[in-house]
Amino acid sequence: MKEHVILGTDKQDAERRLDIWLAENPALKVLRVHHPKREPHNWLTRLGGRNVPRFSITVEYEEA
Repeated sequence: MKEHVILGTDKQDAERRLDIWLAENPALKVLRVHHPKREPHNWLTRLGGRNVPRFSITVEYEEA
């Protein structure tokens, strides 16, 4: 089992990037998707403004 982390600036952006990643990798067998969670604040989120990823989705998968 492998994991892939998808980052997004907001919840909708993370879900949109997940859809794109799944479309680009149709041969993968997805075992579990951990829904968007908010990343903790750090110095990068304070300095980066809107363009810093604040949400993440973890996908557990197997290669076919």
